[in-house]
Amino acid sequence: MGFSTVLAEAAACAERGGIDPEVFVDVLAQGGGAGTVLERLRPYIQARDASGFRFSIANAHKDLGYYLAMAGDLGAAQEAAASIDRVLGEAESAGHAQAALPELISLLGKRDA
Repeated sequence: MGFSTVLAEAAACAERGGIDPEVFVDVLAQGGGAGTVLERLRPYIQARDASGFRFSIANAHKDLGYYLAMAGDLGAAQEAAASIDRVLGEAESAGHAQAALPELISLLGKRDA
Protein backbone atom coordinates (compact mmCIF):
# COMPACT_ATOMS: atom_id res chain seq x y z
CA MET A 1 0.00 0.00 0.00
CA GLY A 2 2.85 2.32 0.84
CA PHE A 3 4.66 2.30 -2.48
CA SER A 4 1.38 2.40 -4.40
CA THR A 5 0.35 5.52 -2.51
CA VAL A 6 3.74 7.21 -2.83
CA LEU A 7 3.86 6.43 -6.54
CA ALA A 8 0.30 7.75 -6.96
CA GLU A 9 1.38 10.97 -5.26
CA ALA A 10 4.45 11.24 -7.50
CA ALA A 11 2.33 10.66 -10.61
CA ALA A 12 -0.13 13.35 -9.50
CA CYS A 13 2.78 15.73 -8.93
CA ALA A 14 4.24 14.91 -12.35
CA GLU A 15 0.87 15.62 -13.97
CA ARG A 16 0.58 18.91 -12.15
CA GLY A 17 4.07 19.76 -13.39
CA GLY A 18 3.15 19.00 -16.99
CA ILE A 19 5.39 15.94 -17.30
CA ASP A 20 4.28 13.60 -20.05
CA PRO A 21 2.98 10.33 -18.53
CA GLU A 22 5.07 8.27 -20.98
CA VAL A 23 8.24 10.07 -19.90
CA PHE A 24 7.35 9.75 -16.22
CA VAL A 25 6.79 5.98 -16.50
CA ASP A 26 9.89 5.49 -18.66
CA VAL A 27 12.14 7.29 -16.16
CA LEU A 28 10.80 5.24 -13.26
CA ALA A 29 11.04 1.99 -15.24
CA GLN A 30 14.74 2.64 -15.88
CA GLY A 31 15.59 3.02 -12.21
CA GLY A 32 14.55 2.13 -8.70
CA GLY A 33 10.89 2.76 -9.41
CA ALA A 34 10.69 -0.26 -11.69
CA GLY A 35 8.68 -3.21 -10.46
CA THR A 36 5.27 -4.68 -9.85
CA VAL A 37 3.66 -1.55 -8.42
CA LEU A 38 4.70 0.58 -11.39
CA GLU A 39 3.44 -2.05 -13.79
CA ARG A 40 0.09 -2.19 -12.01
CA LEU A 41 -0.24 1.61 -11.98
CA ARG A 42 1.15 2.15 -15.48
CA PRO A 43 -2.20 1.71 -17.32
CA TYR A 44 -3.83 4.31 -15.10
CA ILE A 45 -0.92 6.75 -15.36
CA GLN A 46 -0.90 6.49 -19.14
CA ALA A 47 -4.55 5.95 -20.04
CA ARG A 48 -6.71 6.21 -16.88
CA ASP A 49 -7.32 2.45 -17.00
CA ALA A 50 -7.71 1.10 -13.45
CA SER A 51 -8.86 -2.36 -14.53
CA GLY A 52 -5.53 -4.05 -13.78
CA PHE A 53 -5.42 -2.94 -10.14
CA ARG A 54 -8.95 -3.39 -8.81
CA PHE A 55 -8.11 -3.04 -5.11
CA SER A 56 -10.26 -0.43 -3.44
CA ILE A 57 -9.05 2.46 -1.35
CA ALA A 58 -11.22 1.13 1.51
CA ASN A 59 -9.51 -2.27 1.39
CA ALA A 60 -6.07 -0.69 1.27
CA HIS A 61 -6.95 1.52 4.23
CA LYS A 62 -8.34 -1.44 6.18
CA ASP A 63 -5.26 -3.58 5.53
CA LEU A 64 -2.92 -0.78 6.50
CA GLY A 65 -4.92 -0.40 9.70
CA TYR A 66 -4.08 -4.01 10.56
CA TYR A 67 -0.39 -3.25 10.13
CA LEU A 68 -0.63 -0.11 12.25
CA ALA A 69 -2.35 -2.05 15.03
CA MET A 70 0.36 -4.71 14.97
CA ALA A 71 3.16 -2.13 14.88
CA GLY A 72 1.52 -0.28 17.76
CA ASP A 73 1.26 -3.48 19.81
CA LEU A 74 4.95 -4.14 19.19
CA GLY A 75 6.05 -0.57 19.88
CA ALA A 76 7.56 -0.50 16.38
CA ALA A 77 8.13 2.54 14.21
CA GLN A 78 5.10 3.45 12.15
CA GLU A 79 5.49 7.06 11.06
CA ALA A 80 5.61 6.30 7.33
CA ALA A 81 2.64 3.94 7.56
CA ALA A 82 0.71 6.52 9.58
CA SER A 83 1.21 9.08 6.81
CA ILE A 84 0.01 6.63 4.17
CA ASP A 85 -2.95 5.80 6.41
CA ARG A 86 -3.84 9.49 6.57
CA VAL A 87 -3.81 9.80 2.76
CA LEU A 88 -6.00 6.72 2.33
CA GLY A 89 -8.31 7.80 5.15
CA GLU A 90 -8.80 11.25 3.62
CA ALA A 91 -9.67 9.70 0.24
CA GLU A 92 -12.11 7.33 1.91
CA SER A 93 -13.70 10.11 3.98
CA ALA A 94 -14.11 12.20 0.82
CA GLY A 95 -16.39 9.53 -0.62
CA HIS A 96 -13.89 7.51 -2.64
CA ALA A 97 -13.85 4.32 -0.55
CA GLN A 98 -14.78 2.08 -3.47
CA ALA A 99 -12.48 3.76 -5.98
CA ALA A 100 -9.63 1.59 -7.22
CA LEU A 101 -6.25 2.39 -5.66
CA PRO A 102 -4.83 3.80 -8.94
CA GLU A 103 -7.54 6.45 -8.84
CA LEU A 104 -5.59 8.06 -6.00
CA ILE A 105 -3.53 9.65 -8.78
CA SER A 106 -6.52 11.69 -9.93
CA LEU A 107 -7.71 12.38 -6.40
CA LEU A 108 -4.31 13.64 -5.26
CA GLY A 109 -3.93 15.67 -8.43
CA LYS A 110 -7.07 17.63 -7.53
CA ARG A 111 -5.92 18.49 -4.03
CA ASP A 112 -4.67 21.91 -3.16
CA ALA A 113 -1.22 21.94 -1.66
